[in-house]
Amino acid sequence: MLLAASFMAQASALIEGTVVKMGTGEPIAGAAVSLDFDGPVNDAYPLMVTTGPDGKFVLSNVATGTYRLIAKRNGGYVPAEYGQRSATGQGIPLSVNAGQRITGIQLVMAPTAAISGRIYDRDGEPLGRAQVQALRAIYRNGRRRMTIVQSVETNDRGEYRLFWLAPGEYYVSARPDIPMRPTSPLPNAPANSAVRITAPARFGTFEQLSRPVVRKRTLSNGEFIEETHIPVYYPGVVEAQAASGINVPAGATVGGVDIAVGPGIIASHHIRGRAFNSADGQPLAQAAITAIPRTFEPDLRAPAGTTDPNGFFDISGAVPAAYLLVASNLKVSGIVPIEVANTDLESVTVVAGSGFKVSGRFIIEAGTRSGPKMDDLRIARLIRDPGVPGMPSAGPSFSPPPEVDGSFVLEGVSPGDLRVTVRGVPEYAYVKSMRMGNVDVLDSGLRLTSPPENRLEIVINTNAAAVHGSVLNARQEAAANRVVVVVPDVRLRHRSDLYKSVSTDGSGRFHIMGLTPGDYKLFAFDVVEDRAWEDPDFIRNYEDRGKTIHVDEGSDDEIPLAVIP
Repeated sequence: MLLAASFMAQASALIEGTVVKMGTGEPIAGAAVSLDFDGPVNDAYPLMVTTGPDGKFVLSNVATGTYRLIAKRNGGYVPAEYGQRSATGQGIPLSVNAGQRITGIQLVMAPTAAISGRIYDRDGEPLGRAQVQALRAIYRNGRRRMTIVQSVETNDRGEYRLFWLAPGEYYVSARPDIPMRPTSPLPNAPANSAVRITAPARFGTFEQLSRPVVRKRTLSNGEFIEETHIPVYYPGVVEAQAASGINVPAGATVGGVDIAVGPGIIASHHIRGRAFNSADGQPLAQAAITAIPRTFEPDLRAPAGTTDPNGFFDISGAVPAAYLLVASNLKVSGIVPIEVANTDLESVTVVAGSGFKVSGRFIIEAGTRSGPKMDDLRIARLIRDPGVPGMPSAGPSFSPPPEVDGSFVLEGVSPGDLRVTVRGVPEYAYVKSMRMGNVDVLDSGLRLTSPPENRLEIVINTNAAAVHGSVLNARQEAAANRVVVVVPDVRLRHRSDLYKSVSTDGSGRFHIMGLTPGDYKLFAFDVVEDRAWEDPDFIRNYEDRGKTIHVDEGSDDEIPLAVIP
């Protein structure tokens, strides 16, 4: 027993370090430092300790393995991770060997920041209980978009303060909104507070969907109009792309960010029509009707209502825009694209059904490597295109395993434009082709307007290409935790499945697997927003900095790269 204890003492490792404040290097007392296993769940972890007055921490009895080391502290600091290169960046794993003593680690925590200002109504008066949001730009589905970080409301003087913000660039929007809002656009949905404040975080944003607020206003001639609110972005514009970014340094408060919401109060219109059940042609009674905007916004307003016993509907709050009008109940759903102009939209027909049956087959091509097990392959998800919040599911939540010959059937697939993703493909394999009849589904997606006549054929090849190499900085030193990105040839950049990315390890090395044979460009970025490289406008600025490569089936070439600052 004593021998075993002595062996464990010798085998276990120790990690020492300090948690300090960004910018000053002051020690931070009371920070919670956790060491979590970077891999399968391990009941022995995370190990947790708290820093003392000198900001120091010691983690002892650490077993051999790879870990994530993170520091958190309540009260105005952004969490910090070992190896991260910016206040909100991703860290890198920490490898620990038996008996190793790792010292000198420094975790740098950024103090949070704030934005303050006033909101004014259309008459220039301070507006109380207005909704104010801090937003930041992210990249999703190949485009730069806004997403919500925090939502607050103004006080009686129209004042607001957005706080606990990680340093970075933000955008601010405001509406003369109600402090309680429905949790969904569906009628009788429960309401929650419009205020949403979360603890300081490196990541974590959200989007939301609710019904528009519609108010009637009497004109001087005695007539009335219906109005609703769209967000107004600082410094007073209604187009998100025209908003001015606000750079917020760590620990700073940026004041004077004032917004007048008058430009966001606009006339709204009705959408009227009738819904039917495709199975029997009868009116679809008591179904939810929702008009979902086709242009992605972080705070979508979707006019909604229900059909009457004869299938008729009348929903208000629509603004000039393109929508997807959805009729649904627990059994059927239907979608029709519509355009709302500067008037009410009348006589819209929506036909709802239970969805289509899609038959398919997985085919595994023999190669030099053993293929995946057939019963590991699945249709992972059917993704709507465009992917906007609030849309009904594109298909079943459960995908059954294929038969021995690879055949499968999906029930209840919704009509529309869909992208098909596959689960269970090993890292050394790739989806070589995906076809339905003459349609190349990998290239153009899957468009279903009626029950498909052909089955979906998915070919998996086990000889994917790979690339590996090292990344050096301007001083020819190994560059750890840099993002290496594989971007497909220009003609294929609409295919999200062809993009790959990894971070370099502690010695500046990278290895990217699962590449489809073809032409690519390799980039190594010093700091870059996640998935920014899928945006044509972004990558165009770095086109001449990438390294052109061609990969063949089964190849694994060494590629040296220089960091793009």
